[in-house]
Amino acid sequence: MLDLDRFFESSDDDSMSGDNASCGVIFDRYREFSALAKRLDADDTSLGMEMHSQELDALWERRSQLARELVDTPAPTIAEIVFKMTIVSSLVAEGEVRLGLTQQCVEECERTLPVETVGEQGFMELEPALWRSSQHILHSLVAAAAEDFEFSEAWWDEVREGVRITASHQARTLVGLRAKAEIFREIWLFAEETEMWGALQMSYMRDFGALAAARLRDEGSARSRRKAG
Repeated sequence: MLDLDRFFESSDDDSMSGDNASCGVIFDRYREFSALAKRLDADDTSLGMEMHSQELDALWERRSQLARELVDTPAPTIAEIVFKMTIVSSLVAEGEVRLGLTQQCVEECERTLPVETVGEQGFMELEPALWRSSQHILHSLVAAAAEDFEFSEAWWDEVREGVRITASHQARTLVGLRAKAEIFREIWLFAEETEMWGALQMSYMRDFGALAAARLRDEGSARSRRKAG
């Protein structure tokens, strides 16, 4: 579980505030989720003896509902999105949700980062390994669609390896990050293997965190210069 009090204490006061309305909603929901998860995980057997099975089932359902709400809660500002995606990555890593990288989350993440000025050619030059692996997977998926999704074991092995390679490369640009999101979206449409989903989601959210942190640092430095001037 995340230590949210420490998260707030270590954040920049100008860019992240616990009093912020949207961030407050996410904070409150995660605080309730965390408390409930700790209660259920601590001693499920003793809880089962203390209450009826229907009451226990209701607690587990509330836990699941809170996890989904944390993913779906809008985050309009940069700091809020970083805060939210930190929580979402934790939920995915701990198996609380299968789909953390929703279309809404992708759009929020892209809105956080500076508009990318490089196109596909620039992507090829700046991140050649990620470009090659992502293009290979997309071409494999297109070929499978042309064959009415007749998947051979060799095809699956190739796609799994492609996903592994893609997830292992850090996206250093928004174009690279977007490529990972596109692959995840395509894989999600038909793949039943949560291992592939998890690897891509965690890879995307890890890279987003690094890119967003760099932007927040730049903005913090700019504010400091303005104050000094």
